[in-house]
Amino acid sequence: MGDTIIVISYADYDDNELSHYALLMVHVDSKNRIIAADSAVDVMRTGQR
Repeated sequence: MGDTIIVISYADYDDNELSHYALLMVHVDSKNRIIAADSAVDVMRTGQR
């Protein structure tokens, strides 16, 4: 209990599916409650919100 985990999902899409794809990153607090959801790639790279 109290461990931090990162879950990553990979998939194989064709070009048609990618035209509708949107990245979603969900941030949770220490009790796994959703505190934010966004698609900002810069957040993934820097860790800053």
